[in-house]
Formats: sequence, C-alpha cells, structure tokens
Amino acid sequence: MLEQYDSQGYAKNNFIGKKKFLNLLISEYGKHVGGVVPKDELREKVRHGTWPPHSQKPRRVTDQPSASTIPTPPLLRPSVNGPSPAANQRVEAEAQLNPRLEELRQFTQKPRAPAGSQAKSRRKSKQEDDLLRWSSSEEDNDLTRGGETTKDEIQDAALFSQEILKSYNADFQPQHALLGVNVLARQIASKKNVKLYQNTNIPNSVFICGLQGTGKSHTLSCLIENCLIQALILGQLYKPLSALIFHFSQYTSRISFRPCETAYLGCPNQSFPDHPCVAPVNVLVAPSNYHNLRQSYGQIPGVQVYPFKLRPQDLNVSSMLTLMSVDQTSTQPLYIGTITKILRDIASTSANQFDYRRFKRLLFNAKLTKMQLAPLEQRLELLESFLNLDDSAPSWDFRSGGATIIDLSCPFVDPNLACVLFNIGLSLYLESGLTTGKVIAMDEAHKYLTDTPASKALTESLLQVIRQQRHYGVRVFISTQEPTISPRLMDLCSSSVIHRFTSPDWFHVLRKHISIKDDRNPELFKRILDLRVGEALLFAPSTLLVSSGDIDGWGSDSVGMQTRLGAELLKIKVRRRVTWDGGKSILASGGGVGTGKE
Repeated sequence: MLEQYDSQGYAKNNFIGKKKFLNLLISEYGKHVGGVVPKDELREKVRHGTWPPHSQKPRRVTDQPSASTIPTPPLLRPSVNGPSPAANQRVEAEAQLNPRLEELRQFTQKPRAPAGSQAKSRRKSKQEDDLLRWSSSEEDNDLTRGGETTKDEIQDAALFSQEILKSYNADFQPQHALLGVNVLARQIASKKNVKLYQNTNIPNSVFICGLQGTGKSHTLSCLIENCLIQALILGQLYKPLSALIFHFSQYTSRISFRPCETAYLGCPNQSFPDHPCVAPVNVLVAPSNYHNLRQSYGQIPGVQVYPFKLRPQDLNVSSMLTLMSVDQTSTQPLYIGTITKILRDIASTSANQFDYRRFKRLLFNAKLTKMQLAPLEQRLELLESFLNLDDSAPSWDFRSGGATIIDLSCPFVDPNLACVLFNIGLSLYLESGLTTGKVIAMDEAHKYLTDTPASKALTESLLQVIRQQRHYGVRVFISTQEPTISPRLMDLCSSSVIHRFTSPDWFHVLRKHISIKDDRNPELFKRILDLRVGEALLFAPSTLLVSSGDIDGWGSDSVGMQTRLGAELLKIKVRRRVTWDGGKSILASGGGVGTGKE
C-alpha cells in the first residue's frame, strides 16, 4: 500500500499530505515486529525524504527515543570485532529458559486485522459468550467419546485411569506412561488390572514417604523411568525429559556403601532385556572420594563417574555467596563483610561472566589481618577443591533421555556442605539451555534435608522451583522416610504417595498438611498400616478416574461417571521396573536377595 505514495505523500489522483502519510506509514510498519523504529526518528526520515525503502525489513514504530540519543554504558558497548560468540551463546541460552516469550514473539509477528475491522453485525451477547468459553474443546464433542470431560482436563491431570485414556482419541492423548494399577478397582473387576497412567507432559511435583523397604525408592525410579525411557511397554513418550538426582549418605567404607538406586536406570531388567534404558547415566561425586565411588559405581554397567567440579565461568555472585557461607549464620566472621562488599562491587561493575581469579585478587588486596586470613584461606581451599580451575574435568552433560546423579557421599562432606553444593547444582541445571522438560529428584531426602542453615536454603530453593514449576517446565520428585523433614514441601506438592509407616506422629503430620477426606477416621491409619510392599495410598486431587461406586466412597449413583479424585485416597500398586531393581532387600537366606523393595 505504501508503494502508491512517494515520500511527500503524493499519489495518482490522490494527495493525502505529509501528516496523514506519516500516520499511514506508522500504521503499516507498526504491524511488524522485526525491529523498533522510534517515532521521532521516523518523523525526521519522512521530513527529509529519507524514509526506509521497501527493500529493507520493516520495523515496528514505538514511542521510544532514538537510539542515537541514548548513551551506551562503557561495559555494554560492542567491541570493534563484533559480538563475542560466548555472549551470543549466553543470550540464546537465556532465551530458551522461557519458551512462552518465544511463543509470544512468534504470535506478534503474524499479520493481524486492524482493530475494529471485525464484523459489526456480531451481537454483543455472542462476544460475551466468547469470553466465557474457557476451553476451545468445550463444545466439541468429537474430541471425546461421550463428552464427559474436555481435552484440557486430561491434559492437566497428574494421573488418569485406563478408562479415561480410552475415552479420548489418540490425537488428544498427552504423553503418558504406566505407573501401576488401581487396587480397589482391580478387586471389583475380578482381578482384572485397571491401569493408572502418569501424565509426563505437564510439570508436577510428587512427595513420596514411607518406611525403609516399603517401596518408596522403587516408586521414585518408576516415575523417572516414565519421564526418560521411550518404550511401548510403558506408554507414549514423544519427547524424553532429562533428570537431575540428588543423593547423599554417611560414607564409612567402600564395603558398606550402597550406590544410589537410580544409578541402575541404565541397566535393563532381567525380565525385559530387550527394552531400552536411560542413557547416559552420569554420576558426579566429591573429588575427595572420587576413587572409592568410582569403584563402587563402576560395577554398574552403563554408568560414568566424574568428579563434581564447577567451572569458574559457571559461578555467579549468588553461588559465591552460597559457597562462602555468607548469610548462613547470625554471627558471622568479620571477613564475611569484606567478601560481601567485593561480590557487590563485582556484580555492579561486571557485565560478563564471573571472574574467580579477579575475586580472589581483590580479596587478598583488602588488607585483612592475619587472624582473618587463616580461616579465609581454609574456606577458599575447600572452595577450590570443587572448582575446575585447570579445565581438567568435563562439562556437565544434561541430555534429553539422560540422568545426572550428584552423589556427595564422602567422609569429608557433611550434610551442610552437601546442601550447599546441591543448591548450586540445582541452579546450574535450571539455567541450562535445555529445550526439553526437566526432572529434579531427591533420593533419601531425610539424610540431608535437616535443620542446618544450608538445608533450609536448599528447601527454600525447592519451594521456589515447585511454585514456578510450570514456568521452568520442571517435575519435582521427593522421596523420604520421614514426612516431617519439611511439611511445606508436602503443602506445595501436587501429589503424595504414602507407603506403609507405623509412626502416629507421621500420621498427624500428614493430616495437618494434606486435605484428606475423613482424616480423623481411625480406619485411615489402619489402611496405612495394612499396606503391603509396593502398595501405597495416592493423594492427587487432579487425577481423573471412572467412579466405581460405594467401595471408593463416591456413592452408588456415581458408578461409571468420570470424576476427579479430589480429597479421596486411592490405593494403588506400583508396577515393576523395566530397568534393573538394585534396591531389593538383602535377606539371610534365599540366595541373599529378597523381594522387598527399597
């Protein structure tokens, strides 16, 4: 349309003048988002007849001032050699952290009709109806065979039954994997398995608790298998996720040490030898215990062991504050104030990646006393034992379909230091430029989520991740014996899997932090005590099921209806693993291996 006019606003048999021509120019170029053209700059171009030719990519017009009038800070000025590749990689990695912004950018690039160009004959009531149509599939009965639920409901459900899955056409089924069976429905159907599927497509969080040997680590491994392994025996997984698993235990000797059970995810089960496994499985261990754990984990096929080393360029001011134990105690050494000041100055003056050598140089130039230098040097020595200063350690490999285990079991690493390093590993994992979904798993969390300051800081980080799990695209699985480690984690988790336990105190904690129906019924605690190995009570309000009547508490009138689990507890039995089960209990007879699940 602009080709009809010259720079003065003239056209054949049609003169609109400079003012109207400028408005037309702004309207036409304003439809594009390829760039930004300030209005004052565009007015100058039109006034002098140098408006952008049509061969150039049009740019969006805004009210921002011209770029030539904005002073560029010295640290942000481009170099004469152009932008550095490292800077471009950082920008691209940061852009991948929020795919919703990329979706918004692509949407705004699409041409749209001008405002007010919609059909005026459309009634106001019809437009109001559009505002009340929350789901595009709400009135489309072709999406479901029966119309009881919509496509969005099954997409947002944490779990759903086999009957729910069958009621949807294959095109609208989210990626899912088998978790187990509904025990009560199995009893009604004369021992016919009524399968329960895990929705691996949406971010969610699961809290798993129970005594040792009841199956909690087995359940954790099955949840991770569902998110990482593409196997028809499990279900449909179009895009495998990646997993980061935290593990810590008190290390006494190589003989008594037991590797993290999730390390066996890379080994096939003897009953399913032809099915795929998780690959790769990398284990990051404390450098001071690298040789011992390398021999322990090296006996597991498919597992690669590396020392836990942080690259200096991966550090930032926040991780340095954590590593230097700043703000962890109420009474801090005097040199902590100097560390905080130096880090604050670095954060305000440096726009590039963190320079550890510069930090150390500034620290020793701060004229600290000998009394302050002694503990400072000791802390720096501990810090540098986990730094890859000579680039000898490989970079962390967070890959789709792979699992990374951080096992800091070491005589020289206490739970407080383990939580500090876990917190940094968590930050690096969330900041990685992965375009796939992420899984964060805490195995045996009661061993390190204690009352230490670093443990509380790690708990706060997990709470923030769970609160923003949909923005991060993260699934959080927490396995622990004691539900009392941090009740706030249980408050925010979307699902809870309760294996057998015998402590009345644990039961009181569950009643306080989970909205269970009839939680004061004494029969509820008896149901928990009667659970067998591998069985659990599932609390997941968003679970979609087909009601079976009085036996599950919904009444005889609701038989056959599709409904959410709500405040009910569902008794389930977790499936067998498709990978090697390395957590079986060791018995006194029977070949040394029993059937108990860890």
